[in-house]
Amino acid sequence: MSVEINQLTGPIPLELGQLTNITTLSLLDNKLTGTLPTEIGQLTNLVQLLLAGNFLKGTLPSEIGFLTSLKILYLPANQLTVVLPAEIGNLTSLYDFQIH
Repeated sequence: MSVEINQLTGPIPLELGQLTNITTLSLLDNKLTGTLPTEIGQLTNLVQLLLAGNFLKGTLPSEIGFLTSLKILYLPANQLTVVLPAEIGNLTSLYDFQIH
């Protein structure tokens, strides 16, 4: 059974891109909607991006390729289209990756 951690709703705020020093972004099991904002690419210190269990749609933005410190990308249980941008090849530290 999935438990809604914070019951956050709505889109991911664009201001999230200003949190450039965070290393983990975990918004698991909420009710977030919309697409992954391109501002996510500004989180260049990010090691873990955990967004599973929301209602996110669309594709991964190409800016995901700026997250060269990223080791874990966990996005299952959303409504994302599985089209990986070529820039995902820049994530050479990535060892755990799951979309569906």
